Amino acid sequence: MSEFRMACPAHEGSAEIRLHQKNNAVSIAELKDIAAGDAGSTYHFYYDNGQLIFALNDAMPFGEPTATRLLQRRYYYHQGSPILCTRKSAEGPSDKVESLLQKAPNEPVDCSFAPKVQRLASVVLKGAAATDELKKLLCPRPPH
Repeated sequence: MSEFRMACPAHEGSAEIRLHQKNNAVSIAELKDIAAGDAGSTYHFYYDNGQLIFALNDAMPFGEPTATRLLQRRYYYHQGSPILCTRKSAEGPSDKVESLLQKAPNEPVDCSFAPKVQRLASVVLKGAAATDELKKLLCPRPPH
């Protein structure tokens, strides 16, 4: 396993990346995208021979302790193209919302966000050498 971190300019967020290797190739990558404030999400990318086959995206919990909301998206790929995209969400007390999410049904959704997830997965796969490229994808752009 290898790890690296990246910070956006002006403290506008950061990211933590873990790459898990199997047979000298990355098989799983984990990206924790920490936006400024309390926002952000975690991605788990699964690869087969360097090709993205599945991505799981969990948004960080948001809301009040009595009404915390969780959102999870799943992206399935075959030969470089998205074939199924789903989401599920749950809302409830912060100590129970995780189990509510586990029981929530997956709902099929439009795959319009899948290409961006795929770009992110391909950049993460490159490791620390792609830090500048990752900043372009994750960090807020300054106003013109």
